[in-house]
Amino acid sequence: MARHTKRDATAEKRDYMASGQWSQRNEPKKKMEQKWKPPPTGTLKINTDGAFFEAQHTGGWGFAIRNDHGVLLSVGAGNLENVSNPQHAEASALQQATNIVVQMGCHQVMFETDSMVLNIVVETVTKWRTL
Repeated sequence: MARHTKRDATAEKRDYMASGQWSQRNEPKKKMEQKWKPPPTGTLKINTDGAFFEAQHTGGWGFAIRNDHGVLLSVGAGNLENVSNPQHAEASALQQATNIVVQMGCHQVMFETDSMVLNIVVETVTKWRTL
């Protein structure tokens, strides 16, 4: 009975990839364990996300607002039309969440988004406001 070693499996995968029949999409995704991390005491944390469907120029937005104990205070989600790019959808989520925290009268907030562009914008605005 033949034993397969890790090296054999790696070689098989390399050969399969070289054959052109394999793509990154066929690779099973590794589970990423992400755990929500609370904001500093007295601060609300706003998690936002956007979705973009290029072919239809549509998308969606969503947000969740939690306090420093993890208690969910508000959520929102919606559809978007005439979306130009992923950042447009991500910014819409941020805008909707910001509108809610302003209505709630909150002043100590932190934002979390998977958009690098928006993270830079939020950091920059935060620096300007503290000057």
